Amino acid sequence: MANLEVVDCEGKGGGLAVLWRGGINVVFRSKSKNHVDLEVPEAGGAKWRFTGIYGEPQTELKYKTWKLMEWLREQDDDHLTWLCAGDFNEILFHHEKEGVPRSQSYMDRFKGALEGCELDDHGFSWDIFTWRNKHMKGEKHISERLDRAVANAGWRVMFPLIHVKNGDPYHSDHRPVVVLAEMVQRGRGEAAALNLKRIGYKKRGADR
Repeated sequence: MANLEVVDCEGKGGGLAVLWRGGINVVFRSKSKNHVDLEVPEAGGAKWRFTGIYGEPQTELKYKTWKLMEWLREQDDDHLTWLCAGDFNEILFHHEKEGVPRSQSYMDRFKGALEGCELDDHGFSWDIFTWRNKHMKGEKHISERLDRAVANAGWRVMFPLIHVKNGDPYHSDHRPVVVLAEMVQRGRGEAAALNLKRIGYKKRGADR
């Protein structure tokens, strides 16, 4: 299928898919079991970078996700504006989780990875929790905001009108992160609309 980059699942966990409309000459940069990295052209010669992320689910392996993000940052010799979205398998703040509390040190490592890449969280509307386990209530119930969209300052300048929504979790235990953005071309009164959505569905591959 054209206009598609896929990373297959390993067992019941992981898997990424990035799809785009025909007529957009997306340039493939790299991929692994945890990411898909693309370059996206816009009218007028502008271009930006999109990376879909699937973070390591096991606590002892999360350092690999942060090292991957550092590596991705180092690959950008052109200093492109950058949007990164997906399932990071980590939270940033205590209020992003219901259930067993998360250690502050793990959250700080995620924050450090984002700061090192100069990426900021874009917030969200709708439900804060993007993943829930199968226990609807009681001590075993867990809800977390594992999926999000983050971007650097240049991308926010290119797309000043941005809205991120945590969508409905059809056939999945994750909510899709939908990024709606509008690029205003100053002086011409023209705008280009962007609609990005994390497509890859996954089951929890390991306990947290």
